[in-house]
Amino acid sequence: MLLLRTSTLRKMMYVLAVAVAMVTLYSIATSPMATGRNRRQALLRQVMVKARAAVFDVALTKECGKVDEKVEELVAGRRQELKKLGGKHMVGLSFDDFWLSEWLDDLLPVLDSAGAKATFFVPTSRIAAASKIELDMLDALVEAGHEIGHHSHTHGNAAEFVNGPAYASLLREYLLGELRPSLNFAYPYGATHEILDASLLPSFGLLRTTDGPLLDDMPSATDIDAAIPLRDAAGAVGALGLDEPVSEVVVNTLFADLAALDEPHVLLFYGHRTSPQARLHVELSKLHRIIAHGRALGLEFVTFADIYLARSLRTRPTVQ
Repeated sequence: MLLLRTSTLRKMMYVLAVAVAMVTLYSIATSPMATGRNRRQALLRQVMVKARAAVFDVALTKECGKVDEKVEELVAGRRQELKKLGGKHMVGLSFDDFWLSEWLDDLLPVLDSAGAKATFFVPTSRIAAASKIELDMLDALVEAGHEIGHHSHTHGNAAEFVNGPAYASLLREYLLGELRPSLNFAYPYGATHEILDASLLPSFGLLRTTDGPLLDDMPSATDIDAAIPLRDAAGAVGALGLDEPVSEVVVNTLFADLAALDEPHVLLFYGHRTSPQARLHVELSKLHRIIAHGRALGLEFVTFADIYLARSLRTRPTVQ
């Protein structure tokens, strides 16, 4: 059997995607249902999103795997635990980049003592260049029950190239080298786009972006609305910043609102470093008090993976 080279396959997928797009565009343009300029433009945009995403789907799922297969593997042996978790309100803490020493030496003891789990989104270029000591640190985070998520390969701003002619090749470079299987993805700089979402959804459960930092006085309407129904915890999801300045009053208010909801919801947060000298850092004593307050309200502090797995069991009972 003759095996196609990766480059040839990619070209064939591109030609196919363009052909599908052209046929669909023609259908839209000639359809009597396509009345009004705005409707036509909206339909054309949907087709363009799907066509550009299709260019990369095959190569991406080969690199990063299929999300359904990851879910089936991760659910195995934990079905009852995750079903029980799916009936509770959850908080997902996440930390970005590659601050392993600070995370392991400073943050991990705080999380452990507070009974919280977290997700660490790491660029795979840093993993590829990591020393044995750094790889051991990543292993230590996983062994402690935390999650390592995908934070791109290049840590670039994907929104800057998504509309360019070299989208497929740049996206492959952006995501190259999922050296550790990851269920979830976090956009560097929070820079996302609907085309990127469409390309990533076959391989990842949650696509975390950012809604900006929390206010340091009172929660805004955007912050209060940040609680996500568990059934909707999939695809692009917003997170709130934990980097200083953060008011405990703001966070505790959000936690109280979350705990008062009837249907299971989740709140997602992101941070970076723990060193007080860093511009973007989380104050550890404040974080410990925040977690303690949330747990006293009955909130569960879990990984993004557990949130998505619990949601999958709740919305897709056939997951094995």
